[in-house]
Amino acid sequence: MQIDALYPRSFGTWTDYAKKYCNAHYRYFGPRRQWDCRGASNLEELHQRLSQIMIRRLKAEVLSQLPPKIRQRIPFDLPKEAAKEASASFAEWERLMKGLGSGVAATENPFVEVMGLVTQMYKQTAIAKVIGDQMVICLDLSTLSLKEMFFNEKENKHCEKVAGRTLQEGGWGQSH
Repeated sequence: MQIDALYPRSFGTWTDYAKKYCNAHYRYFGPRRQWDCRGASNLEELHQRLSQIMIRRLKAEVLSQLPPKIRQRIPFDLPKEAAKEASASFAEWERLMKGLGSGVAATENPFVEVMGLVTQMYKQTAIAKVIGDQMVICLDLSTLSLKEMFFNEKENKHCEKVAGRTLQEGGWGQSH
């Protein structure tokens, strides 16, 4: 659940969330017991809790206010610690998938382990995207004319501070 990246454990564990809001229950596939989370439950409560976190506007309501879509790839290097974490997560993912494919699982319920890893990877990729987005904002600010730079000095300083804070909060040291 991506909200867990922003508000850790506010909805409990993955299992707590699945039981409460996805009508999770065990199903048996041959001798294997696995969670079935294809349902929905307590939707009013979920909607109420999410409305405090999320803003929902329909595309039809805002389409006329949006600029044309621009797609571009902006490569960037992850800080060393983030790259190590991502590599470790992918290695763990491969280990789990090999175990599931062979029919020999390291735990009683590997599905829970896989979903926990997926949540962790969502968080890691979200932090990486924030760093990339902040770099784009800084690059956009750096292309302004001298006159615009003078009037946008506060935004430039803010951009540097936000990027530095993000790196520190992600546990990746100081930005330069």
